[in-house]
Amino acid sequence: SKALIGLGNEIRSAFLAEHLGIPLEVLVEDERTIDGATVCSGQTSDYVRVWFEGDGLLGELIEVTGERVRADGIGGRVLAGARTRRGS
Repeated sequence: SKALIGLGNEIRSAFLAEHLGIPLEVLVEDERTIDGATVCSGQTSDYVRVWFEGDGLLGELIEVTGERVRADGIGGRVLAGARTRRGS
């Protein structure tokens, strides 16, 4: 079982790494304050959880670029001049 868990982690990390450095459209589903910063999270169309700083974006579709793989998804940042639109 340890070998299968390890293989699963490798596959997951490789899948998440494919989302780094490219624009991702994220539906913002959560917004909270952590250590004085407003942190948002949401999912891409292929169900990757993305975490980034932002404020007042709940329910919006926002363009984010993935910067690093995290244990719980991708850490990223909102693209400069990113377009937003209300999610449906």
